Amino acid sequence: MQDLTYKQIQKIDKSATKKLLKYISKEIQDESILDKLEFFYPDFGEQKHTLAFNVWISIDFMGKDGKTFIEKFLEEKSGVLTEQEKDILIERNKSNISLFEVLDIDGEFIKVVDLLQNKSYKLWEPELAHTISIGDFALARVGNLLGYFTFVGDISYLPSSIKSMFLEEVFIDFNRLRLNFQTLTMKEYLKKYSINLYKIYTNCIFEAMEMDEDIVSVLYDELDEFEAYLGLKVSKSIVKRYIANLIDFFEYYLADEDLTLYDLDQVDFHYFFKDAIKEGFIVSQEDLNSYIATFKNYLGFLSNKDSDYKEVYKELLNISKTRFDFMNQLKLVKSPFVIDKELSNIVSDFLNEDAISLIMDYDKFMLYVLDKPLDLTEKNKYIKRKNLLEMNKILELSNHVDKDSPNQKDFPIIHMFYKLSLNLGLLSINGNKLSVSNKGTNYLRLRDEDKYALFFQHIWKSEFISELCDIENINILEKSKKDLMLSLSSLSENTNYEIGSILPKFSNNLKFFFASYIYLQYLGIIKCNLYPNYEIKLTSLGKTVLNFLESRNNRKHECSVINLESFKKSR
Repeated sequence: MQDLTYKQIQKIDKSATKKLLKYISKEIQDESILDKLEFFYPDFGEQKHTLAFNVWISIDFMGKDGKTFIEKFLEEKSGVLTEQEKDILIERNKSNISLFEVLDIDGEFIKVVDLLQNKSYKLWEPELAHTISIGDFALARVGNLLGYFTFVGDISYLPSSIKSMFLEEVFIDFNRLRLNFQTLTMKEYLKKYSINLYKIYTNCIFEAMEMDEDIVSVLYDELDEFEAYLGLKVSKSIVKRYIANLIDFFEYYLADEDLTLYDLDQVDFHYFFKDAIKEGFIVSQEDLNSYIATFKNYLGFLSNKDSDYKEVYKELLNISKTRFDFMNQLKLVKSPFVIDKELSNIVSDFLNEDAISLIMDYDKFMLYVLDKPLDLTEKNKYIKRKNLLEMNKILELSNHVDKDSPNQKDFPIIHMFYKLSLNLGLLSINGNKLSVSNKGTNYLRLRDEDKYALFFQHIWKSEFISELCDIENINILEKSKKDLMLSLSSLSENTNYEIGSILPKFSNNLKFFFASYIYLQYLGIIKCNLYPNYEIKLTSLGKTVLNFLESRNNRKHECSVINLESFKKSR
């Protein structure tokens, strides 16, 4: 038994679960149990609700005979189970719902503590270990799975900001029940009254959502006033940057603590900057300078209105003078991303609808994988059809596919996201599972313009295009790229042209144009209409990007000439 791999154990577990649910389904229909049940779970989607319900009804629900479905199944239908499947269900039946905190992650193992029973477990979770974080809280079950402790069924995360609320409500409910059942233990409560915990969890989640809405409402009231103040002092681009910085800071540092920007007098900014650099929230000197400037202006604004902010404003001024300490710290921290900041700054005011859709769709793609690691195909390690179809439905830039049995390459946008993610190290493949890496979670914090710059940098790399377009000759590819850029640069922005007018340059490699135009369209650089008019249009964003690239190439050329002349003189 100990020699089984994780994948083999999971296969046995799934088989036992499938047989159990088939039995339960028949029993429920026969007894009309569902008509009498009231199960509580947040609106996280039908799949999550069904999974939580299936786990609860199979393990905790007791019929009139005082037995769980697992117990009845083992008594009545044990003949359909293998010995290992029986063992799995027996152990599963012993499990109970509780709140767990993640204490440590060691390779494939996660150390958790049961906060309601004060028990620690070392769980074998090779897939979850890549996505869960130390300090996370989860409403879950722990059980012995063929010799290894693991989570049983799915887990439901609890925001840290409502942990105390949840625990308080649980203990109130537990003590209320003990008034009538004085010998009731916590273990018995968690097993017999587990549906109460689901209800408490649901209420807490809804409460947190309402709190978030209230806090966000306050945030935008605060920002509106500051934005009006800035409008009289600085340019629109600087206003936009300061506001974006404050929103990012709020989400990163304040939201989980139920604080607003008016609580900045409670923030230790020395600690914040050290922490932000260490965790990768601030990754460059430009970021550091931008946040210092933002806080100087915002705290200056607040201190003029309220003297309570004068001390923290002075602290920020001192930090501004000694920022080199933090710059030295930045040198020791390797940034997870190499972003073309010059490109990022230039496009920040020009991102169009297509570019924003690309950025949002990729966020959806990442969040979809983050929700649960995906099973991949055996041969190519591609995303399976079921997930492809689900993803395609939620994307703005979804693809219409007529095939009865489409595969990943039939969804160009998803295939591009997949390749891009692996190239950037945002996703990782472990066995046949696709999951979000730690770097991937950091990506979601980036600003839109930084995300766009990353997209452009990697999509327009010859290696990336070669792989997507299946063009092996790099010299031909480089020439085709150059010709395309020159052709597009000659177009006036937002004017329709016949595609035929630029195709002659690609007479030797039409494959490149028809393979690459769609990615330039995703990037918002061009708009193409291949039917019925065969038209192409360069967008304002496209003109901005192409002018930037041309300017950069010219600067490089000038630099090379200067260096050459200097070399001659030195001779």
